[in-house]
This record gives sequence, structure tokens and C-alpha cells, in this order.
Amino acid sequence: MNSPIPPSLWLAANHRPAQVAALFSAIFFAGSGISALLRTQVAGGFALGLLAAAIVAAGVTLRLRQPPRIRYDHPYLVLRFPGAGIFRVPLEAVECFFIGVAKYEPSGSSPRESVAVVVRLAERAREWKQRDVPAEYGRWCDGYIVLDGTWCEPIAEAKVLQLNRWLIDAKKAPATTGIEK
Repeated sequence: MNSPIPPSLWLAANHRPAQVAALFSAIFFAGSGISALLRTQVAGGFALGLLAAAIVAAGVTLRLRQPPRIRYDHPYLVLRFPGAGIFRVPLEAVECFFIGVAKYEPSGSSPRESVAVVVRLAERAREWKQRDVPAEYGRWCDGYIVLDGTWCEPIAEAKVLQLNRWLIDAKKAPATTGIEK
């Protein structure tokens, strides 16, 4: 029995802030259109102001859209930490995923906790034990990679079970699939 080939996107970034910015952009565009239809000097100036706000909101939307936090590129698990780049971890170095807690204490602010996805690395994968990553996005030490859930799609038990199923399927996948990317 052949294992299914897992999808390439495993854990998406948090797109909720981008969706809110897109909503404001749409509201500003609609408001500028309605104001322009009024054809008065005041409405025209108001329309230009709303149009400028819509353009700024559209730019913010594009800035807030982030690539996936975890993706699969056989034979690697690709992890992305904004500010630190991407890390291509060999699948054989990855043991499992589980739910954890990410703790972040920004200077001058109160500490916060959030749900996290934890990636456990194999004991034998010594070269992958630690990497420097921005603390606000997670941590990577002692063979554990913690991805702060604030910056990911919603994390629940079902998602972590799915990640583990995909990991098993990915490890069973042949070296070449014959499928064009």
C-alpha cells in the first residue's frame, strides 16, 4: 500500500492581521468611491483622503501576508522564522510534533504565553540541536523547536495529529515522486 504524498504546506502563517487590513482597505476604497460620486469639492477631497488610506491599508495587507511557517519539500521540513530566514531540516532528524507553550518576555512589556507547535528532533541529529531565532517567533534549543502560535494558523490537537500523520507519510515517500512541482 502506497502512502499518500503529503501536501507542501503544513503550517500556515497567521493571516488574520492581513485579513483585518484587507477589510479596512475595502472599506476605504468603497468610501472613496461613494464620496467621489457626490461630486462636491469637500467630497472630492474626502475621497482622495480615503483613497490614500485605502492604498496604505492595501500596502499593510501585503506586508502582513507571510509565507508558511512549516512546509514540506522532500526530503526536508522547511521551517521559517521571520528575521532568521528559513531552515531546511532533513526529515530523518524530525521525530514528532506536539502542542506546547511559547513564553515571550519583551523588554519593557509584560510577558505573554501562547499555544505553540513543538518539533522534537532526534537525539542523533546533533548538528540541528540549536539555532538562533527571534524570541518573539519561538525558540530552538536542546533539540526542540518551538513555533509561537501567535504567528501561525490556529493550533489545536487535530492540527498536531495531522502534522504527525504527514510526517509519517513524508518519511515513507520515495526519494523521487515523478511529480513536477
